Amino acid sequence: MTSRASIAVFLFVSSVVGHSWLQCADYRISSAADEMTFDINKCKGWPRGWYNLNDKVLFGADNGYNYQPGSGGSMCQQAFPSGGFPTAYNAAYPYSTYSPGQNVCMAWPTKNHVAASCDNSYIPDNGLVIYMTAVNPTSNPTSSNTQVAKNFGKNTRADQYFAFQHCPNFCNNKDKATCTGCFVIPANTAPGWYTFAWQWAFNGPNDIYSNCFDAMITGDPITNQPTSQPQTSQQQTSQPQTSQQQQPTSQQQQPTSQQQQPTSQQQPITSGQQTTPQTNSGGTCISQCQLACGSRGIETCDCSNGINVKCASESASSGWVLSISAITAVLAYLM
Repeated sequence: MTSRASIAVFLFVSSVVGHSWLQCADYRISSAADEMTFDINKCKGWPRGWYNLNDKVLFGADNGYNYQPGSGGSMCQQAFPSGGFPTAYNAAYPYSTYSPGQNVCMAWPTKNHVAASCDNSYIPDNGLVIYMTAVNPTSNPTSSNTQVAKNFGKNTRADQYFAFQHCPNFCNNKDKATCTGCFVIPANTAPGWYTFAWQWAFNGPNDIYSNCFDAMITGDPITNQPTSQPQTSQQQTSQPQTSQQQQPTSQQQQPTSQQQQPTSQQQPITSGQQTTPQTNSGGTCISQCQLACGSRGIETCDCSNGINVKCASESASSGWVLSISAITAVLAYLM
């Protein structure tokens, strides 16, 4: 049974008929949502001759743009634009404009060709390669006048979503889900016109689907663009900076607690002032009251607010109280 199942899988894989094509040659990805669903407003450059198609708006619509060059065939479905590269484009579907060092992203439809457990885990992928001509070519690209701008490699297992099969929303739209991939224009690229070829090998290295797109490379080199595809991860790297900015805030709060420390040091001074009347309420206070009253005796002796004494011979209604000034006078007399 195992060998029969293996043979059945092999026959199924070898007989798979596929097709796909490049739909956008300059796709400005700014969020993870752009990789999930194609946004036509973010396509700033199109493949050659796209404006001539009948159905050029709907992403993944079967419009005849899928092309297989076969053995020894041209990489491009369209003829070389002898009247100038702009003649293969229009204002609504323009050619791409790149800068040296720019991270260029592209988009193409799945057309059911993704290995995924939600559908078929055995969909093949034998590699996706982007080729680039020398500056200002005079003919379509060939193996002899191009260099590899990027080799994306192969998707080798189900649910990997890699290389041609980098299509994270495949299970929700198997025919027309968005696939994306990015490559970098070399920083030393001379300004001028270039032709690029997008080539995907499906069942094997000879089962090629190919499309061409032209670009004007101009302007100063871009050195600060990421070479990896996910822009979302770049927005996340800014989060640690927020926590670093919060650290000085906690450091600024520390001097506040240090400023509060002198306040607690001032408290013993206040308590020291309170001990003075407590000391005077002992023998020293009574002695002073006795000196003030003499043989008459002491009725009250209060030292809570200075020294106030009332002698025993005084009447309740007309009693008198000796203040500290009176005691001072008595003491001066006795001295």
